[in-house]
Amino acid sequence: MNLEENISINYEQIESLLSLRDSLNTYKYSQAHTNFLSFVKMMAPTLVSDWEMGKHIEVISDKLQEIQDGTLKRLMVFLPPRSSKSVICSKLFPAWYIGQNPNHEILTVSHSDQLSSDFGRSVRDIVNSEDFQISLVEYN
Repeated sequence: MNLEENISINYEQIESLLSLRDSLNTYKYSQAHTNFLSFVKMMAPTLVSDWEMGKHIEVISDKLQEIQDGTLKRLMVFLPPRSSKSVICSKLFPAWYIGQNPNHEILTVSHSDQLSSDFGRSVRDIVNSEDFQISLVEYN
């Protein structure tokens, strides 16, 4: 095999890999549009540097999905500190919910106005992120 053939094969492999990457990204964004757990898996690592997916995250995400779907009216989440309750329930879910229901409003309530403001800023930053724009705005 000469150098020209080797370069040609590598170029074809690169094209194939780029096409596969684009297909995977399209799938990831389409899933994040309709499935809250997929949205969590996509966005949480951008918010928390040492993010670890646990079974409790899946359970919370499924229950929050039920709220969006209208099959669950109320949800109370009781977990120990540092269990990602705030990331899931007060940052990611409000952003995703707004993406699903742009005409709805969300009220964030906390024990301090500073914490509520922090949550609001985080939601705003998520909504302004490129991943959110692609997954929830472009697929609407």
